[in-house]
Amino acid sequence: YRFGELMVEDFFEDVRGADGAAWFRRTIAMEAREAPPPFYFRAAAGEKVTADTNQVFKVGRVELRLTGDHQGIVREGGRGEVLVPLAPPAGRSTLTLEYRW
Repeated sequence: YRFGELMVEDFFEDVRGADGAAWFRRTIAMEAREAPPPFYFRAAAGEKVTADTNQVFKVGRVELRLTGDHQGIVREGGRGEVLVPLAPPAGRSTLTLEYRW
């Protein structure tokens, strides 16, 4: 899909950890001819959202992990949100998220 001038490919894959637990990995690939203005990506939302670190969050019973250099913030309110500030460069970049329960 397209977000402004940014072309986006969004993939989910089932993963099974060494302990046998199943979870999802979401990879979002972005490509732009020119760097778009910075924006926030909403990675998750729910009634109870907390941050363990700037890369690990709890959203209800789900744990959300950001991989690589990306960091998130919690926006509190009626429904909390995990927001990831993004400033994709020109060319291709990726954001990888892990949803574990």
